Amino acid sequence: MATHLTNLSARVTIALSAVAQKAIDLSTPEAKVSLKQVFDIAFGVGAAKADLIWWNRRPVAKDTTDDLDLAGSLTDGFGETLSFATIKVILVINRSDEAMAGAGVAGEDHPATDAKIQVGGAASAEFQGPFAATDDAIIVPAGGVFVIHSPTIDGGWTVNATTHDILGITNLDADDEALYDIVLVGESN
Repeated sequence: MATHLTNLSARVTIALSAVAQKAIDLSTPEAKVSLKQVFDIAFGVGAAKADLIWWNRRPVAKDTTDDLDLAGSLTDGFGETLSFATIKVILVINRSDEAMAGAGVAGEDHPATDAKIQVGGAASAEFQGPFAATDDAIIVPAGGVFVIHSPTIDGGWTVNATTHDILGITNLDADDEALYDIVLVGESN
């Protein structure tokens, strides 16, 4: 299935700045590090291109898995059902964070839980994607972020409809609901 979009542009920016200091006699020298990587994604297929995007904020009941079918059940903001052939960007933000809920961060929804979520490892038809082996997964702690991007021409992770198309997002907390944001960027063929 081809895309229904007529244009798509995206930018993935990852940045870190840090300053380390050590007080010594009469001075406090410091060392700085600043790293930034920007990936621009244009409309189409091939290197640094994509023609599908899906995002959502989703709750996951305690001790359950939210199975995302990448080839035929996700509906975008235009009401169209998406079928990814490859995934190029996965971004997951675990909104479950007691500290952020208590801080009253403006415009943000952070449930007062400490729920960890697991990205990957669906029970069947698992999308292996960037993971080294079946059942591999990433644990995203409360308030944590997971992002991965594949920019090359043969990049992206293949989605095989009905056999390898389920991305599992599991709430590892046995007591509390989790809340997460997710963005998937990829190609339709």
